Amino acid sequence: MKSPPSFEQSFDRLEEIVKQLESGALTLEQSLCLFEEATSCARQCDELLNRAEAAIKLVTSDAQGNLSEELFRGDDEPDQP
Repeated sequence: MKSPPSFEQSFDRLEEIVKQLESGALTLEQSLCLFEEATSCARQCDELLNRAEAAIKLVTSDAQGNLSEELFRGDDEPDQP
């Protein structure tokens, strides 16, 4: 049995599909097939990101179940007092 693609593999394939769709060189049928594949890749990425977030929350929660939310701030978010 073949293992599911990694996040990186799904994301790379999604980028390839976007480039192909943006080229405008595909038929409508080809575009629809690629769109379906892109949707599957996006779902796979979303699922893997959700799993990673859950794992991070599990690792970073303290004994009372409180999370250290500062670990989840993005680089573009300002520090809070």
